[in-house]
Amino acid sequence: MLENFDSLAKRPLVKDFVHKRAAEMVYKLFKEEIKEVEEIFDGHDKAGKGTPPMPFSHPHYGGLAIWARCLITRIDKSKNAIEGLYFIPEHTHAKDSIDAYTKLKTALDNFIANTCFNAWKGEIEILDTQNIDSKLEKSVLVRSENNDKELPSSVVGNPLFARSKKSGLLESNFDSDLHKVIIEVSYWAKI
Repeated sequence: MLENFDSLAKRPLVKDFVHKRAAEMVYKLFKEEIKEVEEIFDGHDKAGKGTPPMPFSHPHYGGLAIWARCLITRIDKSKNAIEGLYFIPEHTHAKDSIDAYTKLKTALDNFIANTCFNAWKGEIEILDTQNIDSKLEKSVLVRSENNDKELPSSVVGNPLFARSKKSGLLESNFDSDLHKVIIEVSYWAKI
């Protein structure tokens, strides 16, 4: 829309007014977008929520990193849109907006690298790496009659998790810690 007004403005005074007004509006919207993303990023811990809203299927650390990457993509999209506006002159708010953008993007990148990745790496180092071979040598599927594990007390009453009394059914016997690591790795690969 701004580009259309630029092409319609023929007289120098009108053209200058359109450029000045467009630059003010564009940088104002960009600063508001940065402020909103900054509030979302800062507010996820301060509100006492702990983790930001993310799908249940996402792992903890990989999900946090993808959430932060989405915030980066959101502000990058706005910045790239501004860079594509060839008719917007330099404005006094341009430097402030770019500085705020750079600061927020750096904070989000540091959150991904330091908080998410290093915490996940620390959790992996705690795992029992001596017994990985034995965990991988276990049968992945077992018959239900051979599985003596009890369900956790939190899911015993849920009919979705009720054990079948029929023998001969197959159940997963894959190590849950290895499963979590594999899921985290797949999500880190997406980033």
